[in-house]
Parts: sequence; C-alpha cells; structure tokens
Amino acid sequence: MDHHPPTPTPTPSWSERHPETVDVGVALLALVLDLLLGSATAAFLRGDQPWMTALVPVASAALLVRRRLPVTTLALVVVCAALAVTSAHPHPLVSVMVALATVAQDRRARWAWTCAGAAVTVVTLVALGLEAPLLYAVEVAVGVLLALVTGVWVGTRRRYLRALLELADRLAVERDQQAELAGAAERARIAREMHDIVAHGLSVMIRLADGAAAMSAAAPDRAAEASRLVAETGRTSLADLRRTLGVLRGDESVEHAPQPGVEDIPALVERYRQAGLPVEFRRRGPDTVVGPGTALVVHRAVQESLTNVLRYAIAPSRVLVELDLSGVGVVLTVTDDGAAGPSGTPRTVDVGAGRGILGMRERAAMYGGTVEVGRLPSVGWRTRITLPSATTSREDLPA
Repeated sequence: MDHHPPTPTPTPSWSERHPETVDVGVALLALVLDLLLGSATAAFLRGDQPWMTALVPVASAALLVRRRLPVTTLALVVVCAALAVTSAHPHPLVSVMVALATVAQDRRARWAWTCAGAAVTVVTLVALGLEAPLLYAVEVAVGVLLALVTGVWVGTRRRYLRALLELADRLAVERDQQAELAGAAERARIAREMHDIVAHGLSVMIRLADGAAAMSAAAPDRAAEASRLVAETGRTSLADLRRTLGVLRGDESVEHAPQPGVEDIPALVERYRQAGLPVEFRRRGPDTVVGPGTALVVHRAVQESLTNVLRYAIAPSRVLVELDLSGVGVVLTVTDDGAAGPSGTPRTVDVGAGRGILGMRERAAMYGGTVEVGRLPSVGWRTRITLPSATTSREDLPA
C-alpha cells in the first residue's frame, strides 16, 4: 500500500505566535492616533473637565482584552467616546474603529452591523445634543463604516482560510482511508488467488497421489503416470504461487504469464479428469471472445467448483460444466450427482460457507454478476454464475 506524505501544516505567522505583543502595539498605535486626530477635531466642543483626559488612554487600554471580550471592549470604548464628546479633549475614534473591527471579525455580520449602528447612534446623539457640527457625526459614521467593512472582510477571509485547512485535513483523511480500502481490496484479491492456487493444486495432487498408491501394485504404469501428474501439478501450482507472491512484493523480475480465461477451461477440465473426476465440458453459443476480467472470473469459478466436487462430493458418477454464451452475458453452470454416503450423510458444505464460495461471490460482484450455490432437489450439487458481460465475435476482432 502506498504511503502518502502528510499534509503540510502552515507555519503560524509572527502575529499569530505573539498575540499579546500585537495587542499592545495596536493599543499604543490607537492611543497615538486618537491623541493626534482628536486634538484637531475637538476644539469646537464645550467643557474642560480634567478627568476626561484619561478617556482616550482608558479606551486604548481596553483594546488589550479585545480578543477575549470583544463586545465588552466595544461597549466600553463607545462609552468613552461618548463622554469625550462633552469635553474639549481628544476622543477615541480610532479605538472605536479597532474594537468594532474586532467584533466584525469574530461575530456574524448582522451582529456586527447592530454594534456599528449602536456606536454611531450613541456618539452622534451625544455630539448633536452638544450642538457639535454635523461634520463630526459624518466623521464618526465614516470611521465606523470603514472599521466594519475592514473587520467583515478580514473575518470572512480568515474563516475562508480556516475552511480550506479543514477541507485539506478532511481530504487527507479520506485519501488515507481510500488507500487503506485499496490495500484491503488488494489483500483480499491476493488471498483469493492464493486460495484458488493452493486449494486446486493440493486437491488434485492428493487425489492423484491416492490413486497412484491404490494402483501401484495392480497397474504400475498408471501409478507412474499419476505420480508424474502429481509432480506436474505441483510445479504448475508452485509457479503460479511464485507469480502471485512476486506481484505482491512488486518484484519486476518475476515472469508475468497471461491470466487464464475461457479458452483454458478445456485443459483445466482435462486435468481434473486425469485426477479421476468424471467431468464433461460443454460450450453453447457462438464463437465469441469474453473480456479478460470476466474470463478470469469464469475460469476461477470452474476451478473452485471442480475442486469442491473433488473434495466433498461422495462418489459422483457425472460432473457437467456448461458455459452458455448464447445470451447477452455469460452463464456458467457446474453440476454433479455426488450421492450420499453409506450412512445417508449429506454433502458437508453449506451454501455460502468457505473461502472458495465467498471468493466466487466477490469476483462475480465486481462485474455485476451473481452466484447461486446449493443442493439439487434429488441428489447432487449445482453452482451457477451469471455475468452480464458483453462478448465480442471473433469475426469482429482485428486481424
């Protein structure tokens, strides 16, 4: 299974690593700007109360907690701005803008607009009540609107970037999950292949070895032939197993043989016939070429079905393998008349049990097919696989 590199985590900026330092700098900057700008615009206001000199520093100091208490900070700064209007001292308009921008970043737009309207209303009403020029109210409204738009834009961009990071994390998790699923599917495929190779090879070898042992005295020539077939089957199975393991290890030096298909079924049937199974193969329909994937499913199904007959059927007198290509798909039927034992014991393989039948179902499902396995009404066993796969006439193939 391929291992993907982890999704890189963006490095936090200097301001994100030192938020307290940034807050102190913002508060000092707001203090300086309020003192400079306020001194130029507050001369027209009445009163000269010394204690109001502290309103701008208080408003600037409130900005130190604007991240933790944004709404409370805005309310305090607006109160300071409203009180400052009644004196000839500078008023904290910049602090109001910073506090409002902070609220707009972290809150919904409706809440931010509400706070902005409240701030403009409070400061403007106080200013107009003191007969301040209309220009002052316009100044407050423009400053508040600028802060609101800036805060909403910054907050929207921040949420957008956060959503992108969350999406990247989810995609990374899904990518890893897909890789795990692909690895599990590949392991299952390898397991099916190994099961087919080992079960088929060993079943045939055991049957041939038993026959050779039984015929060693009465028919030594036939026993020798059976022994030769045992060795040949073992070598073939070992070569198939090595190829499968080579694919699993990614070994490019392993020779890749073509996958078995429909054209190899007669040779497969003959191998079981040599093992003593009375099997017959019939093919119906036109001379067509089955796709490689479907052909492999059919070949493995024949192999698994005949292996099950060889292992579990009790004295079958006839085994029939029928391949029907006359329709729009492929229908494979394997039947046998394996009778019950002397004690009346039925076949011991239940429907759906065992890795072999499960492997057939999984292979067929990958191509939209179905598998029916069960006992016949009288005696025997039947396996039927239906694959809705189109075939191609040999006459339509390129020369």
